[in-house]
Amino acid sequence: MGGKSYFCDYCRCYMKNDKNVRKTHNEGLAHKIIKTSIMRKYEDPRKIYEEEIVKQPCTRYFKSYCKYDLYCQYTHFNETQLKQLKDMIENKITANDSRGHTTNKSKRSLTTKQTTKFPWQNSITKRKQKLLPSKLPASLRPLSIKKLLKLDVCNNNKWG
Repeated sequence: MGGKSYFCDYCRCYMKNDKNVRKTHNEGLAHKIIKTSIMRKYEDPRKIYEEEIVKQPCTRYFKSYCKYDLYCQYTHFNETQLKQLKDMIENKITANDSRGHTTNKSKRSLTTKQTTKFPWQNSITKRKQKLLPSKLPASLRPLSIKKLLKLDVCNNNKWG
C-alpha cells in the first residue's frame, strides 16, 4: 500500500488507499450528494417527476439553502419547474407516438425537444458545473456511438 493514494472520481479528491478510509468516504454525505447529482442527470424524467410530485416542498431550500441538495427527502422543485418537467414528459410521449410518420417540421421539433434542459439544471452552481460530463474522467463519461462506430475491431486485434 506504500505511498499510493486513491482518487475519487466523483469528489475529485485524493485519500489514503485503505479499505476503511474508502468505505467511510463513500458512506459520507458529501460523496453521496455529489454521486446522486451526477447520476440524476441520466435518470428518466418520468421517474424523477413521480418521485418529486409526492414529496413536500423543502422549507430550508426555499428560504435560503439546503445542504442535502438532491439527496434531500423533500422536493427542491417549485410549481413552475414541476410543470416544465411534466410538459417535457408529455412532449416526449407525443414525439415517440409521431415517430412512425415524421415530416421535416416534426424532425426539427424532435431535435429541439432533445436539447431542452431539465428544470433542475437551471440552478446548477459553479461547483457542480465542474462535474458536468465534459469535465468527468474518461471512465465516467457516457459512451459515444460515433466513436464506437469508428473503431476497427475486426482487423486490428493485437494483444500484448
